[in-house]
Amino acid sequence: MELDDEYLFNTDNIKDIEDNISRRKSIGNIRLVNEMHEKLKSLKTNDSKYQSVKAQLAEECRRIPNRTHPDIISYIDTPKVIKYIGSKRVFDFPHKEFYEISKRLKLVRTEQLGSLAGSRTYYLLGQMAELEHALVRYFVKNLLQSEFQLVSVSDIVPRDLVESCGMNTKGERTQVRCAVIPYLLIF
Repeated sequence: MELDDEYLFNTDNIKDIEDNISRRKSIGNIRLVNEMHEKLKSLKTNDSKYQSVKAQLAEECRRIPNRTHPDIISYIDTPKVIKYIGSKRVFDFPHKEFYEISKRLKLVRTEQLGSLAGSRTYYLLGQMAELEHALVRYFVKNLLQSEFQLVSVSDIVPRDLVESCGMNTKGERTQVRCAVIPYLLIF
């Protein structure tokens, strides 16, 4: 993983990085990163502790989230509306949510999904599954015709790849599961 050492180890950036960590609800500790960096600089490369401190520093650096674009920071919790299209429909009857309708029509299954499924997991059934498949095929075809490059993300990936994107893979709350092989993760 490539780190932006110049940015991370510059003490003038600590406040900005702490604010970014807080906004992104991350667990990184930039002050600890800078302390460990100073400790590493004080050690000689042949010191017995050098490799251990270097590995710990890299681990702590991976917990620091990527920088946030300044335009996004200014939105805070209010997204920027680019354009309104149409208007919200007003019904003269009590309307039902999509989930209620699709469950009643047996187009979605949300219960008894197996031991690996999370609480928000669902299966599309019948015509709903066919519609999803048709939409995916339609948009992939059109994107490829517009010279987009198709990239398929694996469901099983090495742990360090996920962590290099700034995602915490260890701890009580995580979006990944460990496979039988400890360095692979399942999404």
